[in-house]
Amino acid sequence: MKYYASRLWISLLSAIVSRSEVKNIFLNEKPVMALVSISEASGDTYVNQVAKEIDTTYGHTVKIVKMLERKNLINKKKNGRRKNLETTESGEICADHFSSLLEHFGTHKMNSRSFGGVIQD
Repeated sequence: MKYYASRLWISLLSAIVSRSEVKNIFLNEKPVMALVSISEASGDTYVNQVAKEIDTTYGHTVKIVKMLERKNLINKKKNGRRKNLETTESGEICADHFSSLLEHFGTHKMNSRSFGGVIQD
């Protein structure tokens, strides 16, 4: 079953991004932290909340959110003037895998210091 899950994970990644984009999205800590943060949030999640959670600027978080949205990992839903963020099915699968990896390495707290260099540029 683990083999099948791994193959499914690889197929999903291949469908979402090209090999050259994998490093830009998944090997940089902020996009991973943002995806996991959005996935694990309860209730409405907004860009400014994610920015605080991952300890980065609002503008940088907007760029990350746009990139994740282009790759169909998250959706934005209008809620008045604000946009609520939520993961798509494929985004949820990716976030679950990253959460598992982070828990394995003991770095699952959601702030930039907690990653401890496990995921680097």
